[in-house]
Amino acid sequence: MHVGCDIDGTIARRNMSFFASYCNQKFALGLSQDQLERISYRELLRVPQMQEYKRSWGEQRFRREIGWLDLHPDVLVQMLPFPYAREGINQLARLSSFAYYTVRYSVTRPQRNEGMAKATRHWLQEMGFPEAPVVFCRSIAEKLVHMAHYISSTGETVFLIDDRYDRLLEEAEKLEASQQEILRRSCMLVAFGAEVVPERNPILRLFPLPSWHAVSDFLLYVQEC
Repeated sequence: MHVGCDIDGTIARRNMSFFASYCNQKFALGLSQDQLERISYRELLRVPQMQEYKRSWGEQRFRREIGWLDLHPDVLVQMLPFPYAREGINQLARLSSFAYYTVRYSVTRPQRNEGMAKATRHWLQEMGFPEAPVVFCRSIAEKLVHMAHYISSTGETVFLIDDRYDRLLEEAEKLEASQQEILRRSCMLVAFGAEVVPERNPILRLFPLPSWHAVSDFLLYVQEC
């Protein structure tokens, strides 16, 4: 049995006050310390100077540049763990083989990858998460390809914990028929943040994990498999 776990949105969340301070300095927004401590992500994007960048760059480039700020090594090492994520992951890692799977990877700007990888491993260690392989995927779909390859090479059942379960379900439908069959037989998608999931899916079985406080339910299920 193998458990894979996503990072962003699953065990790590944005440190909003640090991210706002980072943007405040980079874009010369002139926000006060009190504003930086209270501002939300949406409010930050609506700051007049940010809107001016949006008009100057265009919507697509603006979203891309802001997205890359979230993946800057200085921002990654300041991310916050979800409550009880560390404890939950440590329990899973003791129970089965375990690895992290993340799309912290750039095809178009490969010079960024080393910094992202180093920051990712540093954060996991500093936050007390178990030492395990980190698989840097080029896309969400590639996570599923890795799962299929793992099953083919080991014969083990795999569980993938991920908050982007909707996207993963969409991408599963685009895989080769042989890969879909492998996943249908031996893979379960654990939908982090979901209270309920569809009872049946043509390719991937699903299990809801509303938060890491509910990991005991998942652990019980895994032990019964």
